Amino acid sequence: MPLKECANFLDLDHSAINGPGEKYWLIGNSSPETGIPGFSAQIEPFDRWHPVNHILNLQKSRGKKK
Repeated sequence: MPLKECANFLDLDHSAINGPGEKYWLIGNSSPETGIPGFSAQIEPFDRWHPVNHILNLQKSRGKKK
């Protein structure tokens, strides 16, 4: 099965598909369709919010909301 393209979280249309909680879950658990591994063994649960917040802040800094 070919892999899907990885998510571009700066693409507002695509980013709207997964809310902050789903982004958090994907960071910990993986996205097998895209080949992206989960990082639950490397990133503590509380710290998984840091990349989510970074994504949201990047969107805001580029004039996008979500």
